[in-house]
Amino acid sequence: MIAPAIEAARAAGATVTDPMPADTVFVPDIAAGFDAIVAMYPAASWQRRNTLRNALSALVDESSLRASGLDPGARGETLSVADFVRLANHAAASVDPNSFR
Repeated sequence: MIAPAIEAARAAGATVTDPMPADTVFVPDIAAGFDAIVAMYPAASWQRRNTLRNALSALVDESSLRASGLDPGARGETLSVADFVRLANHAAASVDPNSFR
């Protein structure tokens, strides 16, 4: 799912590293070496046949799902990559980056 995006980034001239474990890449000294970090969290797909509202309740609330243009009653396996990107962008905009330090 993410491979086409990685290849497109490389084709556009971005330096892309191989995947790194989250407990490594989010260490502040390591994260400081990157302009951007792309992380995938498969919660919506871990719980197939579960609604986004239930599968992602620990991460986002129903209003965030709606603000991202998603139906909270939809199932994770029905979302497109663009849907996940919209949700990730909306969630990232609402997080205080200093909360990770």
